[in-house]
Amino acid sequence: MAALKLGFFSRLFAPRRNAVLASSLAKHSDQEIDTALKQAGLTRAQLFGAASATAKHRVRMSSMMAALKVDAKEAVAHHWPQLKEADEACRRCAQVGRCQRWLKWGWYNGAQKVFCPNAELFERIAKTQGEPKR
Repeated sequence: MAALKLGFFSRLFAPRRNAVLASSLAKHSDQEIDTALKQAGLTRAQLFGAASATAKHRVRMSSMMAALKVDAKEAVAHHWPQLKEADEACRRCAQVGRCQRWLKWGWYNGAQKVFCPNAELFERIAKTQGEPKR
């Protein structure tokens, strides 16, 4: 009974999740997103950090980005519109279990190309980040 009460009160008094940040980024304007981020004390790049991700699908997305060596800060700076669309694709993805297993076991063997709707984009971004600056 005590655990039930503790769980109830922790949820009752927990900070409310921002609806904009908990949903698909593609559904909101940049101004709405930036306002919500400011209220949450986050940056755009932090949206794609597994520790501070604001939605369940974004935790997987940020983990996939990290596995494929995508620097979130640089990706946000140069590929923001594509990341907003990738966020929506990840939110709607039907391969959640497969993705979680792949991330959990560290099977970084190219298999993500079969099931991840964003694998090609993340690989392209990682490749551009790996190129020397001119």
